Amino acid sequence: MFRPDFVALAALLALVGAPRVARAQTCDVRSTSAGYLRAVGGEPVFISGDEVPRGQLWDLTPGRKTTISVRDRRTLGGLGYPVKGDDRAVTLLPPGKDEPEWEVTKAKGTEHRYTFRAEGRDKGWYLGVQAKRSKQDEKRAIWRPVLVKDAKDALELQVFPVSR
Repeated sequence: MFRPDFVALAALLALVGAPRVARAQTCDVRSTSAGYLRAVGGEPVFISGDEVPRGQLWDLTPGRKTTISVRDRRTLGGLGYPVKGDDRAVTLLPPGKDEPEWEVTKAKGTEHRYTFRAEGRDKGWYLGVQAKRSKQDEKRAIWRPVLVKDAKDALELQVFPVSR
């Protein structure tokens, strides 16, 4: 049956533009100083050097705020940080758990580098790495992500879209 109200709504949406839902974009993420963001042993790490595991991709939602999620969500979720206490370690959340948003800002003086700043309780804290590494992490060229208060300690990240 012909429905003029439906046709009118469709024409109006076509004319003014239908609302769009931001869709996650599959990306590879690399820090200019600490290497590629990877999930190793269920933990997020930045790895530099010759032994960077391939194939670890991340879903980011385009815009000023995003979640950062492992592309394969069967066993791991997104980057998160504790909602209570003083621990500033960045972890991978279990799949299906609410993921915090990160505010994305362009790094000063660059065209394709970004910093990620926490939202919520830790608003104003940036994604960075631990200042001190264990001997084993040094040997494996691993940096562990944490929240850092000072913007000068924030990681500058390059985000490379990858076709699915």
